Parts: sequence; C-alpha cells; structure tokens
Amino acid sequence: MNAILSKSRAAGIHLIFNLAIFSILLFILLKLWYPPPFFSASGGLQGLKIVALVDIVLGPILTFVIFNQAKAKHLLKMDITLIFVLQIAAFTWGIWAIYQQRPLAITYWHDGFYSVPASELKSQPNALEILAQYGDSFPVFAYVDRRLDAEGHQRIMQAVAKHKDMPPYQILSLYENHKDFFDKILAYELDDEKLEYWMQRYPKAQKQLDKVVQGSGIAVQDLHFVWLISRYRNPLIVFDSEGNIVGFINMPYKPKSKV
Repeated sequence: MNAILSKSRAAGIHLIFNLAIFSILLFILLKLWYPPPFFSASGGLQGLKIVALVDIVLGPILTFVIFNQAKAKHLLKMDITLIFVLQIAAFTWGIWAIYQQRPLAITYWHDGFYSVPASELKSQPNALEILAQYGDSFPVFAYVDRRLDAEGHQRIMQAVAKHKDMPPYQILSLYENHKDFFDKILAYELDDEKLEYWMQRYPKAQKQLDKVVQGSGIAVQDLHFVWLISRYRNPLIVFDSEGNIVGFINMPYKPKSKV
C-alpha cells in the first residue's frame, strides 16, 4: 500500500509540473502562434494533442511505473532522469513541429484565402521581413493578382518555375496588399443566400456571426464573407467594406466544397 502511495505521489508531482509547462505552451499557441481561428483551422489543436499525450499522459504514467523507493537512490535517480530526457526530447520535437506549422500569411488566390505555414516559406530569404510589409502581427494578409493577360500569366509561371512548382499563394515575390484588390476579392464573397444556408445549417456559426456584428457595430448586410482554405477547417473571414478584417466565423468542420 505504501508503495502505491509513493508511486502515486511521484506521478502526481510529475503531472503538476507538466501541467504548468503545458499551460505556458497553450498560452503561447493561442496568443502568438495560432490566434483564433487558426488554432483549430491550421493544426495548432492537432499538434497540441500530441504534445499533451507525451507531456500529460505518458510522462506521469512512466513515473508511476518505474518509481520504487526500495531501489538504490542512484538507480532511481537514473530512471527518473531517463524519463525526463526522453520526455523533454519528445516535447521539444512537438513544439518545433507546431512552431513550423504556425500560419504566417493568409493569402488570397483565385477564389479564396489560403493559410500559409512557416514551413512553406523557410526556403525564401528574408521571409519575415517581407511579410512585415503587410501587417504588424502574424499572420498577415496578402493578395496574389491572378491576371489572365499574357504578361500576368508569364510572371506567375516564371515565379512558380523558380520556386520548384510552389503554389503562387506561397511565393512572396507575388504578394501585394489585399486591400488594393478588394474589389476582385468581393467577386468571390458569399452572397446572402449562401451565407444564410451555412448559418441555418450551423446555429453555432450564427451565434459567432451575431457577435461579430455586435462587436463591429456594422450591419450584416454591410459585411463581406470570404472562405479561408486551411489545413483542417475552412473558417469564414469577415470584412468591412474597406477590406479590414472585423472577425471570423469558425465553421465546425472543413466543407467539401466552398458552397
């Protein structure tokens, strides 16, 4: 009985310590790397689940299994040290993977905005400095002009070839200010009928829309809604008439089509 209590106490201490570290990571994710709605849309939540499995679940379980006060102190210390080393290694890898997938740019291309993770920009020199031209905080919003004339088409094809077939919305040299092309973006906004369809289908989305309207002080008929195509979900970005982002509607899943 005493052995079980000592194991439980050791595992509990380990769990409390891990929860403290995990809370700090969660704060960083939500405030700096994956501000709403990108936490669920761009992979922050999925990455956090893996870190939580290692940090909160496996670590304390291993401590419970190996902790034995009857062991020689140097052997017990060696076992605990090994667990912490393995956990720190896995935790560091998990954080690095989450960090690399954080969205740095939200770029309009063709018929919607696309989320661009840091991992897709690392091959382009001075990426952060270039992106800083489009906003004071990440992710920034940008636009790639999909001109159908010969000159515009050639410019895009040359950029794609130079960057080894990278999608145009990930190529920084093609970026422009999205507000300068807001009229083109509005050509693909959701009309009233489509917006009503999604709001009726998902009452929680309607509640989010109501909060955006209330918070912005702008009537819903004066707002504009454009899809954000991301890795796990497709939220709606809400703009005012000048192209300023006034909110998001975090759809409950990733639609199969941008109806």
